[in-house]
Amino acid sequence: MTQQKLSFLLALYIGLFMNCAVFYRRFGSYAQEFTIWKGLPL
Repeated sequence: MTQQKLSFLLALYIGLFMNCAVFYRRFGSYAQEFTIWKGLPL
């Protein structure tokens, strides 16, 4: 695996992680209520 490909995958992973963090912060309370309603651990 080349250095360019590795850095690209790392940037992609960081981007996905940031999107997940923003999504969870925006819909976190709703997701928490939903999981409690479903009876599943968060």
